[in-house]
Amino acid sequence: MTPPAGPIGVIGAGAVGQTVAACLMAGAWCQEVRVASGSARSAAALVADLEDMQQVLGSPGGVGASTPDGMANCAAVVVCPRARFTNTATSDVRMAGLTANAPVLAQLARALAGYAGAVIVVTNPVDVMTRLFTEVSGCQRVYGIGSNTDTARYRLALARFLDVPVDTVAYCPETRGASHSLRRCRVGRCQLVVSGCGAG
Repeated sequence: MTPPAGPIGVIGAGAVGQTVAACLMAGAWCQEVRVASGSARSAAALVADLEDMQQVLGSPGGVGASTPDGMANCAAVVVCPRARFTNTATSDVRMAGLTANAPVLAQLARALAGYAGAVIVVTNPVDVMTRLFTEVSGCQRVYGIGSNTDTARYRLALARFLDVPVDTVAYCPETRGASHSLRRCRVGRCQLVVSGCGAG
């Protein structure tokens, strides 16, 4: 069995942060889960839940509250905070968080400037936030989950529309956003051009 990674940081204790931290703990992916949040209270609450999970599952890893500054020696950091705002958008809903989330990501990027581990950005709009974090932090290993997630959604939607197994639909390069078009998708041995498919 592959030994678990070193500590992994999770920044953001909302729904996404809770899910990521719980998966890390349940799957014994790392030696320790470190949780940071804009609210010390929400970080402490998530840590308490993870400690309960640790006891129930007998997970070997540790868990504790931290700050972004305290994650310098983590093997990876998952960045998933969400600023307080009401999303009233009816289309291109992921872009609605740009104005609110950008200052939060920039502040975190400055706190993690020069960090040598992998940074996984989850905060929406993911592609923009990933670029912002990379440019402000100077970190060399910054990844956004957006393209992979949307590709999976598009593959599933196309497979349902064509009534074929999803594993016959090949990877479709794309960019997130409602104006996006899929191009040169491969379904089995056939190559298709599908246009006008929005992220929704």
